[in-house]
Amino acid sequence: MSISILGGVAKGAKLATPSSHNTRPTSVLLKRRLFDSHQSFEGIEFYDICAGSGSMGIEAMSRGAEKVIFVESNQKALGIAKKNCQELKKKYPLEAETQFIKSDAIKFLKQMQEGEGEKVLFFDPPYESKDLYIALGELLRERPKLFTKIIVEFCRQKTAPEKEVQEWLGKPDKSYRQGTSFLYIYDLN
Repeated sequence: MSISILGGVAKGAKLATPSSHNTRPTSVLLKRRLFDSHQSFEGIEFYDICAGSGSMGIEAMSRGAEKVIFVESNQKALGIAKKNCQELKKKYPLEAETQFIKSDAIKFLKQMQEGEGEKVLFFDPPYESKDLYIALGELLRERPKLFTKIIVEFCRQKTAPEKEVQEWLGKPDKSYRQGTSFLYIYDLN
């Protein structure tokens, strides 16, 4: 399966995806809704946590993100994200600084330092990993200034119903739905 970049300087570029069933790309309609509502990522530090093929981070990079950090616990998926970035940087004027980190999502987030500037977190763990969603909620209550915006993807059937996710993370400022999948957006600045 291949997926495409929807906008920015690399619009239309195809990305490779891991062949295993351990990763799942964000649906095109959810991705489009998110990026249509926030066209420019100029000057933003974007964290693609549980990155898989890196499509969300690369989409932000295509739209002007200054720095993109890809965090993935699966070495093969992280390698594909890195290769996707390298290939696109050869073909398109993508200026973002990139980092590729093999790590557990929550372990990585816990060691992060608060800093200046706009930081956006895209969090898309395996839907069945309720413990990761709960741990993210706990971390954000302890350190609410870690990010300026948080985008969380989950599935009503595989993760939990919306009300339960809101108990863990709080009521979102904005949400998008596609079938049983949701994006919850939290503006924290």
